[in-house]
Amino acid sequence: MKLLTYAAQNQERIGAVDNTGRIVDLHRAYASYLRDVESNSASDERSLGFGRCAQGRGSRR
Repeated sequence: MKLLTYAAQNQERIGAVDNTGRIVDLHRAYASYLRDVESNSASDERSLGFGRCAQGRGSRR
């Protein structure tokens, strides 16, 4: 799996390249996973918190 960062709507995002060569936004994929598999109404909040945490770590480097 190839990981990458990219810019979308003036935000830096983390993604992965799938088998067909498309970029998958990992924050959105995680939110979708929580909604579909865990049926959790707080899935968007958790995924956004995950994104803030990941962005915060990146800015300290």
